[in-house]
Amino acid sequence: MNLRDAIKAKCDLKESTIRIDEWETDLLVRELSIGERGKIMDLHISEDATNEDKVIATVIAGTYNFETGEKLFTAEDADWMVNKSSDALDKLYKAILKLSGVDVDAQGGEKSEAGKPSDTTQGSTTTTD
Repeated sequence: MNLRDAIKAKCDLKESTIRIDEWETDLLVRELSIGERGKIMDLHISEDATNEDKVIATVIAGTYNFETGEKLFTAEDADWMVNKSSDALDKLYKAILKLSGVDVDAQGGEKSEAGKPSDTTQGSTTTTD
């Protein structure tokens, strides 16, 4: 296998186990890929997206099944996820963003790497909530 193929095949996304007491389970969360992160950051600057939209889209993009390694949730799950614990979803949301290099303050707003609110982060435009 050549170097390019070896890099392509490598799973290089950081991951972490998060305990969700409200659901009595541990979940696997992963760093967002650069493509996923761009989509999520675009959603964060959208004037049409609600905070719930942002949290749920991030959780769907970054939460995985331990057994299969596949994404645990799909876009269709967003309909029922709005009725789940905000504490549980916020914990997943913040963990995914942290793994993805997006600093999150106590209120869930994104901050630049220096810890200060920013309008831009690594080529993607973001605003704080």
